[in-house]
Amino acid sequence: MAELNEQQWKKCGYSLDGRVALVTGAAGGLGKAIVAELRERGARAKSSASSC
Repeated sequence: MAELNEQQWKKCGYSLDGRVALVTGAAGGLGKAIVAELRERGARAKSSASSC
């Protein structure tokens, strides 16, 4: 699967502007990267993590 660059992403209509995303398990690693990507794409991303 090919990764879309920013221009292709917007051209396809995949805008996350104004959307809210909640990512659980985002203390580090993959979850943290997902939150960063969602924010870069325009979403208001919130993260949640547990140390249990």
